[in-house]
Amino acid sequence: TGGVDQEFSGESQLELTISQKTQRHTPHIRSGQYNDGDEMVTEQWDSIMPWLVWRGNTVTNSEDKVPHFADPQGFAVPLRRAHEWQVAFSHQLCLVERGREKWQPLISEAQESGVLLSVVLQAKRSQVKSLVRRYGIPSELRHKVWPALLQADRKRVGARLCNKRFYAELVEQYEVGHSDAKEQIKTDLHRTLTGQNSVINNQQGIETLERVLGAFSVYNSRIGYCQAMNCVAAHLLCNLGEEDAFWLLVSIVQELVPEYYGPKMEGLQAHTTVLEGLAE
Repeated sequence: TGGVDQEFSGESQLELTISQKTQRHTPHIRSGQYNDGDEMVTEQWDSIMPWLVWRGNTVTNSEDKVPHFADPQGFAVPLRRAHEWQVAFSHQLCLVERGREKWQPLISEAQESGVLLSVVLQAKRSQVKSLVRRYGIPSELRHKVWPALLQADRKRVGARLCNKRFYAELVEQYEVGHSDAKEQIKTDLHRTLTGQNSVINNQQGIETLERVLGAFSVYNSRIGYCQAMNCVAAHLLCNLGEEDAFWLLVSIVQELVPEYYGPKMEGLQAHTTVLEGLAE
C-alpha cells in the first residue's frame, strides 16, 4: 500500500508513509508456517493475502484521543500502530481462510445428522483442539462454534424444552425487581468498552447488555453480578445473538472459570496463587 494522507480540521496533516512502515517492519509476522497434511509449509503471508484497503474514512483525531481508526468490530486502533495491525490482521485472515474449509465439515455433519454441534465437537475433541490452535475460529462461525465448545447450545435447547420463554421471563423478573445487582449493573453499563464503536456502544447495545447481565443475576442469584462480567458479556454480544450470549456467559461463569466471580472469588485467588508459584 502507498502512503496515507488524512486531513483533520484544526490539526496538521497526518501521514503514514512507506518509510514509517519500513521502520516498523515485523518479519516474524510477515512470514509464517501452516500445516498441510504431514508437511509443514512456510510462506510469505503478503503473497497470499494482499493488504487491506486503508480505512481512512474511520480515522478520528478528537482532543481526548490519539488519532486512530476502527477495526472491523469497531475497536479503536492507534494510527501509529496501523502497519503492525494490518500485518497481524492479514496474518489472521490467512489462517481463517485456510481454517474455514476445515470447520465447515463439522458444522455440516451436525446439520445433516440432526444433532447439536456440541455433540459433534465433543466426539472429535482432538480434531477440534487442533483446529482452534492452528486456525482459530472464523468470525462468521463464532455464533455457532463458541456456544458448542462450552455446550451452551445444550443449555439453551434444554431450557426452551421446559419453557419457551425461559430467557424472556428471566429478563422480566430482573426488570420488575430491585436488587444490589441491578444497581451495580446500571452503574457499569456505560463503563463498558468505552471509547469504542462496537455493537455495544449505542443505546440498543447498552439495553441488550443490561438484559443479558440482568437475566444472569436472576438465573444465578448466588453470584448475581460482579464487576468485569460486563466486559465478558459485551465481547460475547459482539459475536453472538442475545440469548446465545446469555447461555455462553452462564457456561463461562459456572463451568469454565468456576468461583472466579462471586463475593470471595476463591477460584481466581487459587489460580493467581498457582501462577505466582510457577513464576517464582
